[in-house]
Amino acid sequence: MRGFVGYLCGGLLGIVAGLSQAQTQLPKVDEPEIPIFSISAADRSPSDIGSELGRLVKERFPDLEQRYDAYLHEAMGQAQFAELLEKQVLPSLNSLDLPFQQEVVAMVKTWQLVAEDQLGDGQLSVHEAWVLQFLPELQTDNTASGFAVLGNISTVSGPIVGRNWAQFSNEKLRSLAAITLYHYEYETVVNLGFAGTISVFSGFNHQGLFAGYVAAPVNYSTHVDEVSMAASHWAIVQLRTVLQQAKSVREAVALLSDQSYRSSHNVWLADGKTVQVLEQPIGAQSRVREVNSPLRTELLWDKPDQMAVVNCFGLQENPANCYDSYNVLRWQRFRELAHFSDKQPASPHDIIKIMLDRQQQEQAIFETRTMQAMVFVPMSRDLYLYTVPTTGNPDEVVMRPIALPLPNVSQLSGLTIVFGFGGMFVIWMLGFVYLDRRLLRKLDMQRNLG
Repeated sequence: MRGFVGYLCGGLLGIVAGLSQAQTQLPKVDEPEIPIFSISAADRSPSDIGSELGRLVKERFPDLEQRYDAYLHEAMGQAQFAELLEKQVLPSLNSLDLPFQQEVVAMVKTWQLVAEDQLGDGQLSVHEAWVLQFLPELQTDNTASGFAVLGNISTVSGPIVGRNWAQFSNEKLRSLAAITLYHYEYETVVNLGFAGTISVFSGFNHQGLFAGYVAAPVNYSTHVDEVSMAASHWAIVQLRTVLQQAKSVREAVALLSDQSYRSSHNVWLADGKTVQVLEQPIGAQSRVREVNSPLRTELLWDKPDQMAVVNCFGLQENPANCYDSYNVLRWQRFRELAHFSDKQPASPHDIIKIMLDRQQQEQAIFETRTMQAMVFVPMSRDLYLYTVPTTGNPDEVVMRPIALPLPNVSQLSGLTIVFGFGGMFVIWMLGFVYLDRRLLRKLDMQRNLG
């Protein structure tokens, strides 16, 4: 019996080893047009991860410092840069999560940086590199939107989520669009952003959890003082952490809600079962908007199992900040396009058409400054992506499928699977041996009686 149990244990250890190898062996895929930086992050320090990413980015873009400097020079003046640095960026550095700090510091050490902060000099300073990490949240003129279907309205029996991102850009920034993958031991994080940006304004993980930052500025003075502000978090930094740790919308909401933030914003969240918007006014309580949540009167919505998000809050309890007519017009356009039902469900290609819609110029979902448009299917991890070419948006825009080297989907870790199924197997085999012994004993008794 001991030998038999030892045999079983040896077999289980073999299964563990096999699964461990399977987790590290990622499928090979064709290289898409947009560069992909793939980082093996398992059992490595943040500094090691940052150093590798910095080297890869520098190899792919040898002049990235000049490109980023040229973008900053055109996107903001020296005075605006100095104000953002002094009031927003520098006071927040001490409150940053240590792993994020270490990763950024190690990454930029592989670049050629200078000490002087002078935009347009063809060089990148340390401070300029830090500003780049927070730029999606710093720039108040960034716009974003999203549309999703779920439940019986979806042809894939699960959510399909679309998301657009628009901001001022020039040829230099557009040339640096990139996808970064971090392969941890039991998680892969996909950052859809720019080369060398570690914060996440749009991304997902291999479990199918999607997260997107959507600014929702509020025009009122809050009671958040400078001390509290310095201790507040950058939302786009927290999204990176969430994608590393959470497997579901529920877990993501739990991680994000218990924080104070430096901006008013929405977080567009989706997984294989649901879609939600986490509305986070600065200095106030976070609230979850679900598909059936009561909305503000100016945001009429009567579309079951369909959701939209723009750059303002939808919940009645949150501040009224849809004063920009562009937000209301885009919302109305989403409502016009949301014509799906259980008899006419939406496919990923239907959502692609919506996110690329620009039929009504004032209501266009795909606006002239759009840099990124995407559709994501959490259950299958299918990604359809458009990134603006260096020359700008063409007359005809196409969103293409992107194949990424993601591990197999598993809601449980490899060890959990092993010990779950392995344990069941052991119990079954021990029960079989026990019954077999009882049967032999019974036969012996019958022989003796005979």
